Amino acid sequence: MEKLVKFLILFVSTIIITASANAADIDNGSELHADKCTACHDSSLYIRENRRVQTLPKL
Repeated sequence: MEKLVKFLILFVSTIIITASANAADIDNGSELHADKCTACHDSSLYIRENRRVQTLPKL
């Protein structure tokens, strides 16, 4: 029983730490998108047909 309690504490602690470490930074992401993507491209880039990159040089 003691091993189970220790395991559960470790398991829950790991989930909590991982979740907080992976939390999204929405403001930073928006700023990065504005600086690196929409500085050159408008939103039509996301809705055009055949938007997947076919080759590395086209990227």
